Amino acid sequence: MRRAAAALIVAVLVAGCGRSVLSDRQLRSDATRVCTVTLTRLNRISVPSSPTGGEQFLRRGVRALRPEITALRRLSPPEQLQSSYDRALDALRSQLAEMDRTDASLRRGADPVETFHTLAGRLGPLEAEVNAAFSALQIPACGER
Repeated sequence: MRRAAAALIVAVLVAGCGRSVLSDRQLRSDATRVCTVTLTRLNRISVPSSPTGGEQFLRRGVRALRPEITALRRLSPPEQLQSSYDRALDALRSQLAEMDRTDASLRRGADPVETFHTLAGRLGPLEAEVNAAFSALQIPACGER
């Protein structure tokens, strides 16, 4: 019993190593930096002139967003912001999941026009959720896309 308790304590301590909790200001600064880099990457992706170019546009967007979510997950918000920060990240992950599902559908031969129309309808509410969550955290750079 003692060994199990000791192992659990060590595991908890090791899991916490290397991740210090950020202040409100540090979280906002670090998250803004991450999202600004992503926005720069997204702005470099040229908008397609035809529906067939949309697939590549989508894939490049996914490749730009995935590292953002990874980097934001590595930040440790202060306890009073943890719940709001988790909601913001959940909304971002939901956006990415929708984009991944759309990409999979397109790879299976789905009609691009119909598929992108469906994606737009699904992303709208998620974008509003992301914007609201990051606005509440006072990190607008992560919501403005």
